[in-house]
Amino acid sequence: MSSPPARSLTVFGGSFDPPHVCHLLACTWILATHPTTEVLVLPAAEHPLGKEITSFPHRFAMCKAAFAVCGPRVEVSDLEARRPGPSYTIDTLRILSTLHPERPLILAVGSDVLARQTEWKDFPAILKLATLLVLPRGAGETPFFLPDLSSTLIRNRLRSGDSLSDLVPAEVLAYLTVHHLYAEASGGGGVGDSR
Repeated sequence: MSSPPARSLTVFGGSFDPPHVCHLLACTWILATHPTTEVLVLPAAEHPLGKEITSFPHRFAMCKAAFAVCGPRVEVSDLEARRPGPSYTIDTLRILSTLHPERPLILAVGSDVLARQTEWKDFPAILKLATLLVLPRGAGETPFFLPDLSSTLIRNRLRSGDSLSDLVPAEVLAYLTVHHLYAEASGGGGVGDSR
């Protein structure tokens, strides 16, 4: 009798600055529609395009808190923080294919991100290493779409004092409050603060 095929590994990367409910909805949809996959959530250590992002330890902690509700088939990894330089998808996929040669790789990307594929390092090689799973965002004629919500919108709402209770998991909201992330006032633990 042959052994069952290896579980696929869905790579779900991003800045997660901060993680929000659409990230969780996307992860839940992946798990529901791909019952033989496990999801590896990979917060970027350093933005590949040089964009300023909150320190990795804060974003990693928020991801651990947020994705805990997704269950045992989801792992938040610090893989990208354990290697130097910008977090390029192709480099991460190469590492994962070496660590897990028996596991098919799936790369989950938002449709908004996929539209900028010309900015990606070695996109043709990405397509050879992983199957793309596109997560549509916003309204459209698709069987599944996520609300048009972004981490930028959340940071802006937090800075202006608007409620976030319906946009981020309660655990992330508590973390943001305790650590004063994205506060406008100097010394408030804003973006990039490593406290």
